[in-house]
Amino acid sequence: MLALTLASLRLHHRRYAAAGLAIMLGVGFCALTFAMTAATKKGLGDALVQRYSAADVVVRAARMPVDSAAIEHVNALPEVADTALADSTVAQVAWPDRADPTPIAVGEIATAEQLRWQQLRSGALPVGSGEFVVDASTVTRENLEVGDVITLTSFSGGAPHRLTLVGVLDTIQSVDGADTVFVADGAMDAWNDRSVTSEMLVSAAAGISPDALRNAIAATGGRWSVLTTDQAREQATSGLTDDVDVLGLVLLAFAAIALFVAALVTANTFTIVVAQRSRDLALLRCIGAERRHVFATVLLEALVLGV
Repeated sequence: MLALTLASLRLHHRRYAAAGLAIMLGVGFCALTFAMTAATKKGLGDALVQRYSAADVVVRAARMPVDSAAIEHVNALPEVADTALADSTVAQVAWPDRADPTPIAVGEIATAEQLRWQQLRSGALPVGSGEFVVDASTVTRENLEVGDVITLTSFSGGAPHRLTLVGVLDTIQSVDGADTVFVADGAMDAWNDRSVTSEMLVSAAAGISPDALRNAIAATGGRWSVLTTDQAREQATSGLTDDVDVLGLVLLAFAAIALFVAALVTANTFTIVVAQRSRDLALLRCIGAERRHVFATVLLEALVLGV
């Protein structure tokens, strides 16, 4: 019966073209939906949590900005090795090859090497308030070279700041695709610019686990929440990845429709095939094939088509 089934499939392969195509499209749609959802969640997650990659604990203030007393309080703990503020602001930048200024994010690079998540590709890190670095993709897009000068103007007013490019970072992922200029730690304080600081990155002293460091900071009773980097990553990504999951469910609904159509096409195909082969199947019964043999032949054809 196996040889007969395979011979029938070879002889009448055109009958199964529509069913095979419907199955491939339905399964392909499902596979593509799962792959796209997973890739999107990973990309968003990596872009959101890369700043936590070098820290052991993240301290989030109840209100912005983190005050200097809180910083000194945390730095005084014996379990703490170093701290860095996640300072950031938004300004307008005038690139050398552009006439009109464009908005750009501005961040600071931590002085403590163990809390510095940016990777330097070439050149040097910024020192003082007159130097900056950007990632390689921005350098290529804006046709920059080390030594080029840009002008930053704060949206809150004040005098413009002229900065010299001193180094190039590895490409940095961004959720919204926006560029970021990185300056030295404390540079924005020197500009008296209004920055947004709601987080403090903390590294543990030698022999101190992240959980022990978190408990030590939390025990001080400050008005902040203390998270391990794993907890901070989960909180940062949960909102966006939930939206991605909703999008995935919508796409899966279309995939379910595609699979339903594939099932209809397949059922219709086999209904027609069985009707067309009624004489062949009757002949098989005449030469001694039992009912179960004929039924097994049809099931085997369906199995071969599905595989």
